[in-house]
Amino acid sequence: MTAPSVQRQPATVRRVAVLLALALLLGGCSTTRFAYQQMDWFAAWWVDDYIPLDNRQDARLQADVRAFRQWHCRHELPRYDAWLADLESLALQPPIRETEVAHLQNRFFKALDRLLARIEPGATRLLSSLSDAQVIALGQAMARNQADKREELLGDDPAGRRLARMNERAERWLGPLTGEQRATLVNWNQGRGPITAIWLEGRGRWQAALMESLEQRHEPHFPSQVRLLLSRDGAARGEAYQTMRADSRQALAGLVTDLVNQSTPAQRTHLTREIRQLRTDFTALSCPAGASAAAG
Repeated sequence: MTAPSVQRQPATVRRVAVLLALALLLGGCSTTRFAYQQMDWFAAWWVDDYIPLDNRQDARLQADVRAFRQWHCRHELPRYDAWLADLESLALQPPIRETEVAHLQNRFFKALDRLLARIEPGATRLLSSLSDAQVIALGQAMARNQADKREELLGDDPAGRRLARMNERAERWLGPLTGEQRATLVNWNQGRGPITAIWLEGRGRWQAALMESLEQRHEPHFPSQVRLLLSRDGAARGEAYQTMRADSRQALAGLVTDLVNQSTPAQRTHLTREIRQLRTDFTALSCPAGASAAAG
């Protein structure tokens, strides 16, 4: 299986965090290994698409990403394998309970918290080193990207697009869906309301908060501002976003529970195969020099 083409698009510092957090979850055969081995290059490429870096900034960024990858390989990869093993065990024993899915969900978000905390020093160094021209370029790039996202996600029938995306994701893990599962997805989608618009509004608030904080990037309190921006509490994105996120997380746990409980033996075989392939990819990953595959 060949690696898919990478969509070239700008990325905020938080998007870089997500890249580093989820590069391993691109899914499928050599794709996972390719993404992990090329993490240094991907991160520098995406950041540079948002901010034209000078040579010193680029070298510092790549050094930070290499250090991150060493830490990630040593401390996080074993956790991922254990998480996937628990996911496989749960999925193979329906009926499952929503509380069990929520527990796995919470473990995933805790892993994301660790990743965001780990990149915080590097993100602070990069942002505090920006020139006025680079800050202006960042603001312009984020505005363009936000406009593109709004056009992409809030065009004709955003709820229909959301349902299509979720159907695609469900089929990626379960294979062809049954009529009952498709009806479950329709019911889930009807209860979500204007979550895409709320997400975009929160995203815009976050970008505005980042630009405001950059006006004080040379002040002693700037690192605490970056910490707030990188946290998942959603404070910078507004109350509507925070409420939507909490509701969506609970609704997603319920959806996953229903889809697994409605799954056929063939679908569970498909899901097991996907999970085991991802675990195999993790096992096959080579760590950077100086990193051990054992958790520390």
